[in-house]
Amino acid sequence: PDLDQLTLQLQVDGEIRQAGGVEMMIYPPATIRAELGKFTTLEDGDLVMTGTPAGVGAIRRGERFEGRILLTGNGKPGKFAIVILIFLK
Repeated sequence: PDLDQLTLQLQVDGEIRQAGGVEMMIYPPATIRAELGKFTTLEDGDLVMTGTPAGVGAIRRGERFEGRILLTGNGKPGKFAIVILIFLK
């Protein structure tokens, strides 16, 4: 998919805490990938952590985090490409 047409979404215990298109990022995904490519090789399953905007709030033990990467940009709902689940114990 076109990396510039992705939307990111974070839900905590089923509540949307963040949502927005990659056009809101300081560095576009292609730039991040190119910079990483100067010193490492990304492989299937690798995650690149880039930070987070305001809105996540405090995290608590037992919460369920669900991150989604959607195939459309501009914060509009789209087809799911990837879903990442994290549980805090």
